Amino acid sequence: MNELEQSISESKLTEAKQLAKKQYDLNPSLRNLKSLAMSSLQAGDFLMASSLFELLIQKENNSVENNFHAAISFHQLQLWDKAIFFYKVVCRLNAQHLHAYLNLAICYENTNEFSNAKDIYESSLIQDNLSSDILNNYGNMLIKSGDTYKAEAIFSEALATNPQNYLLSKNLAILYSRQNKHEDAKAILSSLISKYPNKAELFYLLSKCHIEQKQYQQAIGLLLKAIDINAGVEKYHTALITCWVETGQLYDAVNHVRNTVKTFSTRSSRLTLAYVLSYSRSERELIEARNILDKVLVEESDNLQAMDTLAKISVKLGAVETAQHYAKKLSAFTQSKQYLMSAQQVYSLAGNYQSSNAVLDILLEAMDEPSAIVFRDKGYNNIMLGKYLEAEKDLQYSLSLDSTDQKCLALLIVCKQAQNKFDESRSLQLFEELTLQKEISLPNSCKTMQGYLAELVEEIYKQPTLKWEPSGLATKGGSMTENIDVTSYPALDYFKQYLHKLLGNYLDHIPQNIKHPFLKKKPKSFDIHFWAVVLSESGYVGSHIHENSWLSGAFYVQLPKILNGDEGSLIFGKPHDELGFDFINEHYKVTPKEGTFVLFPSYFYHHTVPYDSKEKRISLAFDVEVKEWN
Repeated sequence: MNELEQSISESKLTEAKQLAKKQYDLNPSLRNLKSLAMSSLQAGDFLMASSLFELLIQKENNSVENNFHAAISFHQLQLWDKAIFFYKVVCRLNAQHLHAYLNLAICYENTNEFSNAKDIYESSLIQDNLSSDILNNYGNMLIKSGDTYKAEAIFSEALATNPQNYLLSKNLAILYSRQNKHEDAKAILSSLISKYPNKAELFYLLSKCHIEQKQYQQAIGLLLKAIDINAGVEKYHTALITCWVETGQLYDAVNHVRNTVKTFSTRSSRLTLAYVLSYSRSERELIEARNILDKVLVEESDNLQAMDTLAKISVKLGAVETAQHYAKKLSAFTQSKQYLMSAQQVYSLAGNYQSSNAVLDILLEAMDEPSAIVFRDKGYNNIMLGKYLEAEKDLQYSLSLDSTDQKCLALLIVCKQAQNKFDESRSLQLFEELTLQKEISLPNSCKTMQGYLAELVEEIYKQPTLKWEPSGLATKGGSMTENIDVTSYPALDYFKQYLHKLLGNYLDHIPQNIKHPFLKKKPKSFDIHFWAVVLSESGYVGSHIHENSWLSGAFYVQLPKILNGDEGSLIFGKPHDELGFDFINEHYKVTPKEGTFVLFPSYFYHHTVPYDSKEKRISLAFDVEVKEWN
């Protein structure tokens, strides 16, 4: 049914209710009362319907029909106790009323009375052990109650006898996704999509599997398809916007979320807009986000999502006291690990490392298993507090839980250097062994390197996201794009294809060493994200790491013709200024060359040296994010 047909249908139901009301007002007979009650129920006026059916039951208390419709009305109003009462009456009057039993079970689920719901489903299956509706509802109830293994068995057995059932297949896929069996879920959903190519919900569910595996580009394509089929579902837009944020495509995210707010005008859409703007590099957009969140908190003072985002924005805007005010509120919700983690991050960003550690200790007590991230963040705080021995223990333990954490490895190196353990830090950095320099091979369409590089320069300047000195990032005295989409840019597309091939060379280049955290695992599959950096006179990129990727690098598109000494060079080894260290003897220099790649581990602290020239220094920086490890 399209929107017009639905509007006509709803209008007719409303008219029918109004007509029934007139007839009842003229003649308040039992028949007209029943007609008004049913027309109210059909028109969605559940509050009126519930009152009218209760009035009917006073006149005909043994009517199965009246009691059932009263139960349905209260069910729709989510007044579970009243709905349960009337469903029970129906079941007492008619023990074969399967619909009432199943709805009664659903009400029990919503009041967390899972044992009662389970009893109903199992007794119903005795009557009809092949009912897809019973099996589907029973499986969903088991998921809610935490018995996912039994739910899987129920769905699997049901599909064995009814393999074409859409709901059973879909719910088994959802269950597999919750169990982190994403490939199994994707197989079922892909099969369903081939049969039902116009069901937007299937594309959305498949996108969620890709999101869980951090396969954001695949998820974006699926969500665009879901929205193309049905643009009226807000959660599809929210998921798409989140994927764009995760891949650094803030330009697309901001534009789309503004349209979403206009379309839906809900609190959740405004929260999503504030969330996206909180990643912005613009002070104006950060203030806009803060104003949105202030209004949300006036409407709903305990909205944790609003407090979380507002705390992080306040840090970016330099409002440290405000940030810590909301961090304190968030840390009071000890049952929420998500918001405890946010609170400690805000404390740490605000420079209150002791409070951050205190919240992390609460988190450790609440967790069933040790968390690599918690110990890594404790390690960072302890470095900032000058407790290097404690920091080293925290960071080493974190790496024993997750050897792929690039930030943790970078911090461990700094911690060892702070204790003058330079031999140990060098054994982890391995600058020469783990960097690779390689000149690009030209595409068939270009005869000279300068010709190809000129095409790259032209396409870089066409990027709509190229902005001067993006706030919160390391680029100073220059411009930077967000992650680049190569569609319609042939030179950049060739660059990305060549980089994919080059990664195979890098894997062959690096040594084997299972004791080294970086070398312990190699990627089986990965995504590449890249962006452009255009530096002007005296411009530079400050020291930083790429903590969310495995491998990083740069490709040099254009360099000033005259550079003196180390000007414009890429330097590895100097930690970020906030850490307060500069171990001069631990540096490694790479002199850039036009048309050449430099690849290096993402945990290497690196920066560029300012240069004295009117000419631009243009490069393409990139990250390799692992989707699956060998």
